[in-house]
Amino acid sequence: IPKAPIPVGWKVRSAVDLGSGGIGSHPAAILFLAVDSKQKPTRGKFFLGWEGPKGVDTTSGDVYTKYVQLRDGNQLKPEMQIYDYESADFQITASRHQDPFVRANKNRKEGYDLLNLLFQHDALEIMLDPELGKLVAQCTTARKPKHVTSKTKDDILDCARYVVKSVLWDIPAIVAG
Repeated sequence: IPKAPIPVGWKVRSAVDLGSGGIGSHPAAILFLAVDSKQKPTRGKFFLGWEGPKGVDTTSGDVYTKYVQLRDGNQLKPEMQIYDYESADFQITASRHQDPFVRANKNRKEGYDLLNLLFQHDALEIMLDPELGKLVAQCTTARKPKHVTSKTKDDILDCARYVVKSVLWDIPAIVAG
């Protein structure tokens, strides 16, 4: 969908994946999701993201700095910030800045199943943006969890899995339409 302001009252959540760095590796990624203000949301929009350059080593400090630049530069106040807990360095960096992050639920099958359900029922949208175009491309190539391996290009898509799993969606209302 075209880029537009987030509706007033919608809540923001974010996710960070540190990647693995180096040539041919999994780059770092950051993603922001807005969800409607209901106690159990039925709609969400990915509206801001970033995927690190391929083949470039980024430290946890580099990724944290980029995250803060995106968050604060867009005057966002996420109600929850999620990170890939395999990066202890990132948690230490954020903690030193008194910036709370919670551990991601990294279950691939659950994450892909939830993303598929939300997209199939038009409960989740991706706003038009060059960085979010990478998310669109990754969604189209990794729709089925059984086809996803450690070699699958799912860099920013990992963040999408983490952040949607953090929301207590109203699944019956979403499915009922």
